[in-house]
Amino acid sequence: MHIKTTFSMETNLRILMVEDLPSDVELIKREIKKNGIVFIDQVVETKETFIKAIEEFKPDVILSDYSLPTFDGMEALFIRQELEPDIPFILVTGTINEETAVEVMKAGADDYILKGHITRIGTAIKAALEKAEVVRLKKEADDKLRVFSRAVEQNPATIVITDVYGDIEYVNRKFEQLTGYSFDEAKGKNPRILKSGTTSIEEYKLLWETIMSGKEWHGEFQNVKKNGELYNEYALISPIANEEGIITHFLAVKEDITERKQAEVLLRKKIDELERFHRLTVGRELTMIELKKEVNTLLQQIGKEAKYIIVKS
Repeated sequence: MHIKTTFSMETNLRILMVEDLPSDVELIKREIKKNGIVFIDQVVETKETFIKAIEEFKPDVILSDYSLPTFDGMEALFIRQELEPDIPFILVTGTINEETAVEVMKAGADDYILKGHITRIGTAIKAALEKAEVVRLKKEADDKLRVFSRAVEQNPATIVITDVYGDIEYVNRKFEQLTGYSFDEAKGKNPRILKSGTTSIEEYKLLWETIMSGKEWHGEFQNVKKNGELYNEYALISPIANEEGIITHFLAVKEDITERKQAEVLLRKKIDELERFHRLTVGRELTMIELKKEVNTLLQQIGKEAKYIIVKS
């Protein structure tokens, strides 16, 4: 639910009041207007009408008395918690002892106001709405973070995050499956644990110069798994900078290309075999042509017709 945090003539705040005294309703409404808040309201005093108002009126904030003839503020708070926990809830009551006030706040109320200090109502509403918006934005950010986290963890590519010194801070599940190193085994280590020795020092130097300058590096490695098995991967390594533009981490996204490299080797071998066969075949054909030419020449020398027709290519 989106909570309004700004007040204007164009946008009416929807206020649900749980109150049985018309005089108190008017007192509260008058004080809210004094604070420049433009609103529409609905007043209820029973459990049934309260539930219906939450579902149909869809309030932005709830103001509830603590004690009513057939209903009370604590019950209203519990219903709010169950149906729409993000709607700000402010208890507005004539009298309340300290113990009850603490109980109400622990139960999830955003604030409580004594009717003798009703001038606080405008400030309390604004504060409660702003708090609700902060909570909403945090929840939104947390939801996005969870989606991002699942996307990284379940990604079919190997993902490694290191600090600026190259020490591993995070690896995803694919890394564990491919290399044989668990997260705990890899954490704090340098990616050199995968080094096979086939990549030159010059290439590593170029890699570090590239990413330390804020640019992306991409290329291929032949690395070694925990069990000693070699594998090939294509890597894209990017710097991660903070708000000030300072590089704090490096992100490596790597694809296992072992099968592709093996297929390339087999294809190259097959092409070489075909080329060798072609050279041998062409060589035989040229030899046969020369032999036929010699036979024709000998026949012509003894006065006979040429036996073979030579087709020029």
